[in-house]
Amino acid sequence: MPVRVVETSAPSQISGAISEQISPPFCTLLSVGQTFSGTQNVSSLQKDEAWRVNVRIQGYDLDHGYLCGTMEALNVPMADTPVVTFWEGEIVDGKNYTFFTGKWEASAEDDIRHWTKFPSFPFLVGGQLIIVNNCNESIWPGVLGGAGHQTPKDGGFHLGSGEEIVLDLPQKWSGRIWGRQGCSFDKNGKGSCDTGDCSGLLHCQGAGGAPPATIVEMTLGSSTSPLHFYDVSLVDGFNLPVSMAPVGGGIGCGVASCKVDVNICCPSALEVKKMVK
Repeated sequence: MPVRVVETSAPSQISGAISEQISPPFCTLLSVGQTFSGTQNVSSLQKDEAWRVNVRIQGYDLDHGYLCGTMEALNVPMADTPVVTFWEGEIVDGKNYTFFTGKWEASAEDDIRHWTKFPSFPFLVGGQLIIVNNCNESIWPGVLGGAGHQTPKDGGFHLGSGEEIVLDLPQKWSGRIWGRQGCSFDKNGKGSCDTGDCSGLLHCQGAGGAPPATIVEMTLGSSTSPLHFYDVSLVDGFNLPVSMAPVGGGIGCGVASCKVDVNICCPSALEVKKMVK
């Protein structure tokens, strides 16, 4: 379900559509002696050159999600005989291992981008979040995944006026997004923001935004429970007008927003100012 989040100083048109997929049927190809044949590209730079390979399963442990076997590579240059290597793998069973590796420096977005190349796994994407900056100045969105959920884009990035970015989020993702203003960072991503600052970092990396900051909160559904929940909250104060809605509409799906500048009526006792702002 594509969802659009807009940081704007004026009302914006936003819309959404839901596309739910059913998980593929259970697969029973895991058995000792099972052989698979195919090709393996030599490298990403030599896509036209590939080796023929035979992969054989030599053992597995379903209780612990473990798999091992051998791979026989044929017609390898400068090799008179087939090259046989031993491999070990993880079974994506939802118990021991999931589609999200959490290692090899792979982010959730990297994993989604990889797995959804295969027709069997489109259900991995819970929704697309389209963040649009309709302000007349740059903003630096901050992102924070809820407990047990990964944080896209390392938690923060720059978005120029009129720019937008699309984030692919997994099913059941829960978290928050907020806009930061007046930021300045060095080449190492360290600095500060006038509002919504997250420990002086460009990439918030698990840190929340300092009040005041307008917050968009959401919990995405799944193929078995397709309801998505979202709201705009001023619990941490207000710094930017924001609106959010599903792209394309949907039954019962409305716009969550705070589109006006509430700072103009903020009691002086509650104001947070920096310099003359």
